[in-house]
Amino acid sequence: MTWTISILISVVMFTGHILAVRYVGEKFPSTFVTPAFYTFALVMLYTLFFIDRPKFEWGEVAQPSVLIPLIFAGVTIGLTDFFFVKSLNLGADASIALPILSAGAAVLVTILGFLIFKESLSFYKLAGIVLAISGIFLIHKG
Repeated sequence: MTWTISILISVVMFTGHILAVRYVGEKFPSTFVTPAFYTFALVMLYTLFFIDRPKFEWGEVAQPSVLIPLIFAGVTIGLTDFFFVKSLNLGADASIALPILSAGAAVLVTILGFLIFKESLSFYKLAGIVLAISGIFLIHKG
């Protein structure tokens, strides 16, 4: 499988996730919805883990250089989904909230990737940032 196919599958799965969260998020508080779908996600992901059987050393996971980013990633994705569901609870349309979330994250990841990881910041990436910010503005005004 190539990374392109993998990311396209991820897009489809994320779309399903957002539609399900949109449906349930209108009916229940975000403090229920977020832990509920993470519980189901954990069961599914651990099942995939045991099917795929990746090769790595468990001792390496306990190293602070790995454990701290793992904890940070878990906390931030949990809070991302919590506040996304909360925005739906507060009346946001998923068709507005998700593009703002996605484009905003793309802009921040591009900038922070340049600052932290020394990734290239080409003309096309800068143009993408301008277009994403313009898109956020237009979607929010729409």
